[in-house]
Order: sequence, then structure tokens, then C-alpha cells
Amino acid sequence: MGDNKVRILHLIATDFVGGPEKQILNHVLDASSSEREMWVGSFRDGPDRTAILKRAEELGLPALEIRRGKFDTRAVL
Repeated sequence: MGDNKVRILHLIATDFVGGPEKQILNHVLDASSSEREMWVGSFRDGPDRTAILKRAEELGLPALEIRRGKFDTRAVL
């Protein structure tokens, strides 16, 4: 039997964790379930991983980093 989970990516371009970012993290924590797989995603401009992705990983949440440059839609797979 296949995986029928709905996958949701909260994608935000940010370099810190403030009010909106905390809302996203809390929503992902609260809304994840056996039917939904929730992810936090952000873009990477510099040498370091963004603060929101670091925080997501600290909370045990799936995190997706998209490096800047030519956008390749395969990156989200």
C-alpha cells in the first residue's frame, strides 16, 4: 500500500526567526498528523544554513533548503 500522506511545504525567505517564522514553526508542530507531512523550507544565500531551518531541525521537523541560483523544480522532490 502506498503512502497517501498530503505533503505541505511552508516556504519562506528569511535569515532569522521572528514572529511570522515562529508562527510557521508552531503551525507545522501543531498540524502534523498521520495524514499530513509538514515541512519547513527556506532559501540559502550565504555559506550558513538559515536560522529558521536550524530551528526546525532542533524541533525535529523536516527542513528543505533551496540554494539560490537557477531554480530547478526537481529540488523540491
